[in-house]
Amino acid sequence: MHGLPQRQREILVCLGENLSNKEIAQRLGVSHETVHVQVGRLLRKSGAHTRKQLVKQLLGREGEE
Repeated sequence: MHGLPQRQREILVCLGENLSNKEIAQRLGVSHETVHVQVGRLLRKSGAHTRKQLVKQLLGREGEE
């Protein structure tokens, strides 16, 4: 998770809590579109294909399915 911009780290933590894009946007006080764009960037950076894979890779939650 090191090396990620602050906003992407915040979004990643919210993804780890299994929040929707809408819920993340409300929590962080940003638009739904901002969350959508940042999740896409995180997916591309990590090479993950799903949000679950992204969380596993970047937060190290191997035991969660």
